[in-house]
Amino acid sequence: MISRGGYKPLSDVFSGALFWLALFSVAANVLMLAVPIHMIQIYDRVLPSHGYETLFYLTLLVLVALGLFGLIESLRSILAQKLAAKYELVAAPALLTGNFLSRTEADAPSAMRQVGQVRQMIGSRNFVNVFDLPFAPVFLLLTFALHPVLGLMTLVGGGLLAAIAWLNNRALGETGDQATRYQNQAARFASIALRQADDVRAMGMTGPMIDRWEAEALGAIASNDRAAGINAFYFGITRFVRQGLQVLILATGAYLVLNHQMSGGLIFAASLLSGRALQPIEQMIGGWRQWLSALEGHRAIGETLAKLEAGTPAEAIRLPDPKGQLTANGLTYSLSPLPGVRPILEDVSLQTKPGEILAIVGPSGAGKSTLARLLAGALAPSAGEVRLDGFALDHWDPDQRGAAIGYLGQEIEFLDGTVAENISRFAPGAPDRAIVEAARRAHAHEFIATMPDGYATRLGAGGVKLSGGQVQRLALARALYGNPCLLVLDEPNAHLDSDGEAALMTALQDEKVRGRSILVITQRSNLLQIADRVAVIRDGKLESIGPRQQWLAPRPRFVSQISDYRRSQTPEPRAEHADAG
Repeated sequence: MISRGGYKPLSDVFSGALFWLALFSVAANVLMLAVPIHMIQIYDRVLPSHGYETLFYLTLLVLVALGLFGLIESLRSILAQKLAAKYELVAAPALLTGNFLSRTEADAPSAMRQVGQVRQMIGSRNFVNVFDLPFAPVFLLLTFALHPVLGLMTLVGGGLLAAIAWLNNRALGETGDQATRYQNQAARFASIALRQADDVRAMGMTGPMIDRWEAEALGAIASNDRAAGINAFYFGITRFVRQGLQVLILATGAYLVLNHQMSGGLIFAASLLSGRALQPIEQMIGGWRQWLSALEGHRAIGETLAKLEAGTPAEAIRLPDPKGQLTANGLTYSLSPLPGVRPILEDVSLQTKPGEILAIVGPSGAGKSTLARLLAGALAPSAGEVRLDGFALDHWDPDQRGAAIGYLGQEIEFLDGTVAENISRFAPGAPDRAIVEAARRAHAHEFIATMPDGYATRLGAGGVKLSGGQVQRLALARALYGNPCLLVLDEPNAHLDSDGEAALMTALQDEKVRGRSILVITQRSNLLQIADRVAVIRDGKLESIGPRQQWLAPRPRFVSQISDYRRSQTPEPRAEHADAG
């Protein structure tokens, strides 16, 4: 099972709760017999004998039974809600944990949405009603006991309802699934468009975005309309069969009474019993699509968790705190294991030690960001390994490894929370002093002071808008929080002006003095001035690595490399944005 989470089969998740739900269902169905018994006693005993006292006490007992029935029904609904919450509290954390810890690609966001669908199903009456289904044969047998003809009519009616449900499901075919796909596509497209609102607004893409969303939404609406029409047609047939059967049973009962084959009290008792026998079947038919969706979602959740668990490292012991010695041997990363697919990164080996800055340069698309993600443990290599202080990254406890690595990715996005929470990586009880210290070392403390609520300013959805430079400084503060021994920074100066870049260089030099191992990916030459060594990545391969002095010195051995690298870059208008070289 996935560590610090875990997914269990439905029966294991619910454990003893299913027993109590089944027990309450037995009690509820037994208490339902009170009404037909009451009808039989009134017509067969009270009316002929004019027994007022019998009528009073019989009615009182039935009311008590119905009161208990109502209480048990409430308990069943409450228990179903608790079971639904328990399912979510087991499955969702397991998906989140697996998604963060596993190196296997899996559609965890889709599985998370399916957790909500399954939870909704478990908490609904459809889930509770399935526990009444085993009692349908009992009520059917009681109907047969009243009279075989009435029992046979009920049995035929149940068969007709099941046939209608099968025809309904067959008529729907792919229509329901198609509607769901269109809805998910429309919601996903709208979410992405809203996140890129600035780009959409700036480039005049509002009209095309709305047209694209409408196309997806109209597809969902058309599919839903077709599905609703089919369901409405068969629902009408179901209601006709259901109500018509009740009328026929009453009429047949009256015929049998007229022919002295049964007493008058059994007419209404037979109607109630047959209705109770058919009710669970009718309810299952009404919720059949919801059941199918929930079962499919439950199956998909299990498959997703199995994939995530396959890529989750085994539980690791806590090792001595690392010093920052990083070694990469033969790193290869490919999106597909199929032959002929060119890997993004191929056979890259390098190392860095505490108190050293290693700059990684290369043309766009060379695989530098992929290398950074591999070194930080965000990706698992297709081949090769990354070791921290001699141990493979998978051998470290995830929390300990995360605290030891400060990672600043190329694409930075803050979670919903305050500035302080984002800097502290949402660590519970994070000391204020440590948060402020990280911000100061990243030279972000000063501009945080100008924000509306300082360190309590909200970021993420609905939060304040930050400039590119402010985002990178806060991300650097987050990377520095907790004094990690290893820093992996992917173009930390991409959005900084000359003053911001100078502050970054000062911060990195300070971290170097503190004994940090620093790997920095850059497209600018300024950061090379503080690097101890420079590595060149081209076409996914390590082309060269050497001391900074060799790289910057105009020696014949390196002149061609520098010239080729410069030609592979697009010149920037400002001097401080010039390419490495």
